[in-house]
Amino acid sequence: MELKIKISVIVTDKDHGVLLLKEKTEKHDRPLWNIVKGTFGDHDNENIFEAAIRECKEEAGVEVKLEKTTGCYVIQKDGDFKLQFNFIGKITQGSPQIAEAKEQASRNEDISDIRWFTPDEIRKIDSKEFISKKIFLMVQDWLNNKTYPLDIVHYLE
Repeated sequence: MELKIKISVIVTDKDHGVLLLKEKTEKHDRPLWNIVKGTFGDHDNENIFEAAIRECKEEAGVEVKLEKTTGCYVIQKDGDFKLQFNFIGKITQGSPQIAEAKEQASRNEDISDIRWFTPDEIRKIDSKEFISKKIFLMVQDWLNNKTYPLDIVHYLE
């Protein structure tokens, strides 16, 4: 069994909109809506909070303050086991922008669009327009205010 730890961030603005990225992956034949996300453990000794903040900078060009979490999502399939910690972050610095193609390629990303969605706009997006059921569920949890304080995650050193 292989264990992977993933992190993701629902980036919000002061008007309670959500930043979504249009991303193409090998699993899909077209770009679909996604949130900021990445793999934990591929950057030295950073913790999951630092990894989430780094991913926001890399994928959306923004600094964020993590404020809450929608929890940890567990995926077990075909002998693989994934834990995905999903955070909610507010922008503290920068304006959302797509990284240059060369930089994206170095991280195996293919993001073609980035934009804000109001809660009403998100509710109108069909679940099939999201990159995965898991990402759709995370966004729905945020929409339904199924959030928890960050101190629910106990980080022991």
